[in-house]
Parts: sequence; structure tokens; C-alpha cells
Amino acid sequence: VTAGDVAARAGVPVERAEAALRALAADTAGALKVSNDGDLVYELPDGFRSTLAARSLKLRIEPALDKAAGVSMYITRVSFGTALIASLVIVYLAIIAILRGSNSDDRERSYGGGGFYSPGFFYFSPFDLFWFYDPYYYQRPPRPADEMNFLEAVFSFVFGDGDPNDALEDTRYRLLGEAAAANGGVLVAEQIAPFADSEEIHAADPTDESYVLPALIRFNGEAEVTDDGTIVYKFPDLQVTAGGRSELAEGATPGAFLEEGEYGVSRATRGQIMLAAGLGVANFVGVAVLSVMLADPATLARAAGSGVVKLAAASLPFLQVYAVAYFAIPALRFALAMRRNAAIKRRNEARMDAARRMAYPDAALQAKLAAAAMMGRRRTVSDSDVVYGSDGSGRAAAMEDGTDDWESKFNERYK
Repeated sequence: VTAGDVAARAGVPVERAEAALRALAADTAGALKVSNDGDLVYELPDGFRSTLAARSLKLRIEPALDKAAGVSMYITRVSFGTALIASLVIVYLAIIAILRGSNSDDRERSYGGGGFYSPGFFYFSPFDLFWFYDPYYYQRPPRPADEMNFLEAVFSFVFGDGDPNDALEDTRYRLLGEAAAANGGVLVAEQIAPFADSEEIHAADPTDESYVLPALIRFNGEAEVTDDGTIVYKFPDLQVTAGGRSELAEGATPGAFLEEGEYGVSRATRGQIMLAAGLGVANFVGVAVLSVMLADPATLARAAGSGVVKLAAASLPFLQVYAVAYFAIPALRFALAMRRNAAIKRRNEARMDAARRMAYPDAALQAKLAAAAMMGRRRTVSDSDVVYGSDGSGRAAAMEDGTDDWESKFNERYK
């Protein structure tokens, strides 16, 4: 495999692919080979993954670390939902305790069973919390397998579900790598445009091709001018393969373009969103009522012996902040998402237009593509091309044939 193979497949910089292959070959007793044209090829032994896993402590503990990170994130999401339940319980128990202090005759009718009930409200038992921690929660029919539980839905309603384009750069350069490999390592700007990040591709100045620079940096490309003045972009490292890109090149899809995902309100179901919003309203109203009650010294005096009232009074600032933030955060997030989505839509439309132009090229673009195709090349390094190998292969052939100029070609390319 070559550095170009890895860079095109994974969408990583060629330098990074080269460094990774060097480390991988060293850790797995792989072989480093050089062709008679000075191309560097890495040969990894069979079962190199198991060898690497056995020797690398990092790879052995990495799954555990990833699992711990996932558990930590889950705890964070669940904790925010739990805070809503805790706030509701504290607020409404405190309100009921204050009302009991003012109407001692209604004590028996105010409580019943294991929870509390008030006309117009709902019945809630502390034992209901155990349902949110049910280890078989996701197995309850007819619940979809990818549906989040209520506590996670609360977190999603307030904070959203993260960046929908977290892996956008890797996808961008993977698609670019596939396009370059499928076209002999030579592209024109119009072939790069469907994966670029400009919102106004070719709109202001059709000759402005500055959006190709990130791709040139990523894949160690270079610009060349043909005899007829056509500018093409050549990626020499992607023109050499050890035979590992045949499926990649064949699978390149004409008219493909990079599409960004838009920010949504929440991935929770509509019912979960309505429930989360409804409980948030109930919590907000309860905090407002409790704040008015606790502002009256006479009310505090009548309920001075109630532990839940003391707890509510001590935590009232937190309860107020939580009740306001519960709706303020999603409101601000929604406004920001609308702005971001407008920009995402413009970029997607620009890339779609660029892909459409590639699907139906005019005469001028056809001429540019023909010029790039003439410069494209793809060289496969086979065993017969190897004149030196760190495992001892190729030495005899090199000595017999006198092909000792491989070293100068190698130094010219990699030193």
C-alpha cells in the first residue's frame, strides 16, 4: 500500500498517511519497498491488526476509554433530565406544604398513596423515577430501537444533538480523494467545486479558483498550465497505487457533491418533545408560584417547620435559573440554528449547481476535462517493480540488472 492509497481512502493529509504507515510498518514488522521509479510502498504482514493490538497498550485500553466517555456523556444527559424531575418534585411538594400550613383542615385530602395529587395536575410517585433507569428501557415494544429515553430527550430538547457535520472534513477529502484517484490524479477546478466550501462558486469571478487551495494542501497537489492555457491540478501522490484503489476508482460516482446536514431542534420524537416542553412549563409556573409564596414572610413563618419548604427556599435561586434557562437556551439555539441553516443551504445549493455543471458540461468545460484526462496517469507498483525491500527482497534483481539508480530516485522524492 502507498501513502496515496491511504490518503485517498481516508481523506487524510498525505504527510499524515506517510507517518502512520511508517509507524504501522515498524510496529508490525512490515516491509518497506522502493520501485525502480523511486516510489515508496509499504507491505504489511497478514494479521497485522492482531499483532498491533497485542503490542500496543493504547489500542488495548482505547475501547475502554471510548466506553467510559460514552457513559460520562450519558450520565450528563440523564442528569439534566433528572434535574427537571427533582425541580418539579421540590417545587410542588413545597407548594403543597405551604398550602397545608394555611389550610390545616385539608391535610387528609391533600395526600394519598405514594405520591401527590391535585385537581388539574397529575399524579406522580417517586418510584416512577426507576422507570427512567430501567436497563431494559430500549427493549420495550413498540419503541423504535433508535429512540432516546425521556431524560435524554430533555437534554436534547434543551441543548440539541450536537454538530450534524462533525465528520464533514473527513467526508470532504474522502470524496475528493476518490475523484482524484478516478481521474488519474489530475482535476480541474470544476471537478473540485462540488466539494469546496465557497458559497458563491464562480458567481463573482469565474476565473477565481482559490477554493481549490485546501485540496492542494491536503493532498500535496500542484497547479499546472497546459499548452492551451488550461489550469489543471495534479496530485502526484494519488497517481501511484499498490493495487488497493481499483474498487475505489470504479466506485467514484459522477455528479457526487458534498452535502452538509442542517441543524434540527431535537432528534427526540414529537411526543417526547411535547412532554419535555409541557413539564418545563409546569416547572416554570411552579417556580413562579413558589417564588411569590416564599416572598411573603407570613407564609414562611407558617411553614417554618417543613423541611421541604426550607430546601425549596435554599435552592430557589437555582430553581429560578433552571426554569428560565430551560426555555431560554433552546430559544437562542433555535435562532442560531436558523442562521446556520441558511448558510448551509447556500453552500449546498452552490455545490449542487457545481455538480450539475459537471453532469452536463458545456463545450468549454469538456475541453478542460479532456486536457486534464490527457495528463492523468495511474501507476501500479507490482512485485516486479520492486528493486529493494527492507526484508531483503529485490536485492538480487537489483544487483543482476544493475538498476542501482533507485536510490537517487528515492532520495529525490522523499528526502
